Amino acid sequence: MFRTCPSANYYEYHCIAIGSRCQTANTFLENKLDELENSSVDQLITIGVEAMKKALDVEVTVHNIAVSVVGVNQDFKILSSDELRRFVGDNQGMEVV
Repeated sequence: MFRTCPSANYYEYHCIAIGSRCQTANTFLENKLDELENSSVDQLITIGVEAMKKALDVEVTVHNIAVSVVGVNQDFKILSSDELRRFVGDNQGMEVV
């Protein structure tokens, strides 16, 4: 992943968070860097969601987070609310049996 700054400088990253409170998420991701190289897509999503949970002042639910996946030989995909529930642990709207 590369990030280009307005000054035309660009930086290579293994992972990065951008936006409000990104420093907290970036610190979390830096601490997980050794785990990322050999992780499955599901594990990477879990780590990304954990980073969001650490950085935000609100509870992360399927209603306030969006996750998309793209990779080599893998089409761009936005996860549905049902797919996100596995990673967010959000049971809102689901019947408990």
